[in-house]
Amino acid sequence: MAITANPIVMAPIPTNGARWIVSLYSADLEGGETIKTAVAGFSHYLTHLRIRCSTTSVISIGDRVADTGALTTTLIGPETYTLASTLESQWDILDEPCPAGSPPLALKFQVGFGIGIIAVGVANTSIWAEGWTAKDAPW
Repeated sequence: MAITANPIVMAPIPTNGARWIVSLYSADLEGGETIKTAVAGFSHYLTHLRIRCSTTSVISIGDRVADTGALTTTLIGPETYTLASTLESQWDILDEPCPAGSPPLALKFQVGFGIGIIAVGVANTSIWAEGWTAKDAPW
């Protein structure tokens, strides 16, 4: 049996960033879609993600160069949603305890990349995502 490590980077949320929240829905999510488009010279920092599916599906979240095609790098998943489960996954990245005086952490995406989602198996899907977009420094 082999295991693959997703190459996540946890980083402090930049104080010079712009906060965003997106609520998305697809009646037939399959293949690749964009949660947050790329911004040249900036990184996205994901703080909260909730995905709800109506039926069995396998979903991955990661870096995406353009608004079409596969993920460049998978950071979360693949997550399997089955009819035997609640068909919902939720990641509260900010729930990670930080030492007193330390800034809260977020899942950082590569500079100039968007946040993408890839699904295998057609499903009605709703997505709630929260985060920040900022230059890498200063904090």
